Amino acid sequence: MQTEFGRYRLIRHLATGGMGEVYLAEAVGAAGFAKRLVIKTLRADLAEDPALVQQFVSEGRLLEALDHPNIAQVLDLGQVGEVTFLALEYVEGFDLRAILRTLPAAPAGEANGPAGLRVPEVCVWYVLASIAHALDHAQSRVGADGKPLGIVHHDVTPSNVMVRLDGHVKLVDFGVARTAMMNRLSATALRGKLPYLSPEHARQQPLDGRADLFALGLVAAELLSGERMLAVSDPSGLESAWQGLPERIARLSDRGASSELVALLASMTALEPDQRPATAAEVAE
Repeated sequence: MQTEFGRYRLIRHLATGGMGEVYLAEAVGAAGFAKRLVIKTLRADLAEDPALVQQFVSEGRLLEALDHPNIAQVLDLGQVGEVTFLALEYVEGFDLRAILRTLPAAPAGEANGPAGLRVPEVCVWYVLASIAHALDHAQSRVGADGKPLGIVHHDVTPSNVMVRLDGHVKLVDFGVARTAMMNRLSATALRGKLPYLSPEHARQQPLDGRADLFALGLVAAELLSGERMLAVSDPSGLESAWQGLPERIARLSDRGASSELVALLASMTALEPDQRPATAAEVAE
């Protein structure tokens, strides 16, 4: 496909998400200039709510303040006709979900040997540090008044952590107006996020950056084991999954994960927010 979209050219459809459509696109300039980026459009039924559109626009402008090497940048936000969209940095590479799918199953090995890990531990430390630095930047960003903006990602999952072809790690898809949209998203859209929801997020309680740390801990544990720590497909299963989480994290030691990493993941995935690290900076350190 080659479709003009305002000052952009849509190259091909990439995905249908809970909030709308995702396209690979180009920003076209003079003398044949073309820069690849990603266009995300707001779903038509969500766009019918003026309050949601206004929040989408307001938070999109807020996210333009993010400028960190481990965060895919928001480049533009606007409307073409009646379609509200975000233009985002294009990260050429693979997300963690795609990487996990291509990896062979970990060999059995010895009970406490490194052969039991799906992804080498050093790689998991690297991903953890990279995304924790990204979240720390978002959590500590201040506005013109000097006060923290309180930006929460809302959707730290393997699909939203990209590994560039050169190995650099970037967090993508900060949750623009995600909290307000939770009730409007379809059950299908929510189902993919359930295995990474903290208790306070699933209960739609006030969130801060510790909800993102909970999700990041689950992503890291999944890299180690190749298995989701919260294997749920329906909200009714979350309570039981949360109760069994500490034991599943502890069992990562049996696969060969170091005691230091298991202890960190246990603290990040504590069910009570005040039992987790207070900031992403602590995790990064």
